[in-house]
Amino acid sequence: AVGDGGNELGMGNCISAIHELPSVLPHGGGCVVGCDALVVCAASNYGCYGLLASLSLRVGEDLLPLEGDASADVVRSVNDGGAVDGTTARAEATVDGRPLDDTERCVRDLRSLLSA
Repeated sequence: AVGDGGNELGMGNCISAIHELPSVLPHGGGCVVGCDALVVCAASNYGCYGLLASLSLRVGEDLLPLEGDASADVVRSVNDGGAVDGTTARAEATVDGRPLDDTERCVRDLRSLLSA
């Protein structure tokens, strides 16, 4: 599982630590469902890109999204469908409150590590 804020499936593995932190979750919530393997990250998207980079190394093929595919078109499409940013609660082209440029930079940096 991949989680960033405590409400994602799998974050039950560290629910006691989540409850010790100042929470943005209502009622000090957090998911109580655990998992076998948990990746905790600043933004779930970034954690998934990290997993893709790791898998890329293992299989010898770049599995990361193409430039631009990482976020802009996808985020705008889900915004058009009524989705909002999980941090800002606004229909804007951001990922967990971060501008799309940050997501593109994350993918670019991971890709450069693959070629190093």
